[in-house]
Amino acid sequence: YYHVYALDFFHFHHSLEALPPNHLPVLERMGRFLQALLGEAGEIPFLGDDDGGRLYHPYANHSAFGRHTLARLWPVDPPPLSAAPSHFPDCGLVFLANEDVQILFDAGPFARGSAGHSHADSLSIVARRRNEEILIDPGTYTYVADPSARDLFRSSAMHNTVRLNGLDQATPAGPFRWLHPPEVRLLSTSSGFAFAECKFQGFVHQRRLQWECDTQRLIVEDTLSGPPGTHHVEQFWHLASPAAQARLLVESPPGFALAPRADLSFRSRAFGLRESAPALVHQGHATLPLTLRTEIHLGSDAKIHS
Repeated sequence: YYHVYALDFFHFHHSLEALPPNHLPVLERMGRFLQALLGEAGEIPFLGDDDGGRLYHPYANHSAFGRHTLARLWPVDPPPLSAAPSHFPDCGLVFLANEDVQILFDAGPFARGSAGHSHADSLSIVARRRNEEILIDPGTYTYVADPSARDLFRSSAMHNTVRLNGLDQATPAGPFRWLHPPEVRLLSTSSGFAFAECKFQGFVHQRRLQWECDTQRLIVEDTLSGPPGTHHVEQFWHLASPAAQARLLVESPPGFALAPRADLSFRSRAFGLRESAPALVHQGHATLPLTLRTEIHLGSDAKIHS
């Protein structure tokens, strides 16, 4: 949503006084990025912070902000979504699919400086099928009104990623600052495939994603390595609805189990609003290295797994 905010201001400037010609490709690239985020559903996933700000009509329908901004940028004949890039290197976002099914992979580092608007969401996944949300990013909720809720909503546990020994990928230091950010890099990507790595708190998390378009399955392989000894491993899944759980097939090593986590079962669709949303944790104790494999069925007739 901060990207929408910035694009609105640049567009407003251009409407008052034409930007130099060499600036126009920047607006074009900003628009293509926003178009990719919106996908066919036309709504932005809640990556990083969102305070609900918008230059034009800030009290309009919050979920439509991105669509309205694109309509101002391209009032006639917008470029086709299929032509949008699948990888945005500057922010590390990779789209493994972005048509009927949208799969977004966060394989980029925290922002520069104090990374005040970043969340500890490295290697997280967001997925939806048309207008049906499946794997979600729970959003922001608050900045300074409730410090504990601020830290919760931007924690690793509130994103579809992994935590070891209860450690977030970075250490919060006030509402707009992180200490000890992770080292994150995209190792490789191709059509329907991405492989990335996150080094944090003495551990290494590698995640491989493979989108099988013919079977409508997303295969997730998490490989974890670190110091000797037994470690507590948690793999988090945040879902849009109880029905979305039927799409998840987790392969559990000995001693691991998948269970609801009531303390994480929240989402925020708009700043200051909070509601219930299912959260599952696949967890256990293990020596490293360890690989966890998960299938996410994103077809229109997902089979219910017992």
